[in-house]
Amino acid sequence: MSDLFQIAWATYNTQFVSFGLTMLAAFIFWLVQGKAKVRWGVQHGFAHKVKNQSAGAAPAPATLVHSAAILFTNSGRVPAKKVEVTINFEPDSLAIWPQRQYSREKNPDGRLVLGFESLAPQEQLTVNLLTIGANGPDVLSVRAENSNPKEIAIGPARIFSKPMNAVFAVWLLLGLLAAIYITINLIAWFARIGS
Repeated sequence: MSDLFQIAWATYNTQFVSFGLTMLAAFIFWLVQGKAKVRWGVQHGFAHKVKNQSAGAAPAPATLVHSAAILFTNSGRVPAKKVEVTINFEPDSLAIWPQRQYSREKNPDGRLVLGFESLAPQEQLTVNLLTIGANGPDVLSVRAENSNPKEIAIGPARIFSKPMNAVFAVWLLLGLLAAIYITINLIAWFARIGS
């Protein structure tokens, strides 16, 4: 078997090397090419207990008003095309921010389907829902033509000042340089032990 391999290598070594380099280049190109990455999550959801005020009438029981904000973002490097959001049912009020063109349809099961032609790289979009007297609708699915949207957890975060962000950046840079320095010293130490 090894003789057959040696004969094949001696005869076709340039073809094997060129094939291997082609496959390596194709793999590297696949890794670095731009992709659309649609991510979404519920920013917040809240229930408000609103008193019914009627002039001159007996007080009515309070009504629950549910609100929710759903954030959609494209963290990729190319636009996400034909983004489609399916919501359990149509809320009493729906607002899109920032304002943009979108389609609003009901599918045969009565679910609300919102359609957006595209979502640019690093663009964010918020869908605000308001429902009176019932729990708010859930997002059933999110689809895009050139992305596999994923749900992410979203929570409030502190925003630091620019000087504090500069301090964090310096710490990160120093940590990276320290990791490189330690790695080089470990490689040199193992090289001395091996020789």
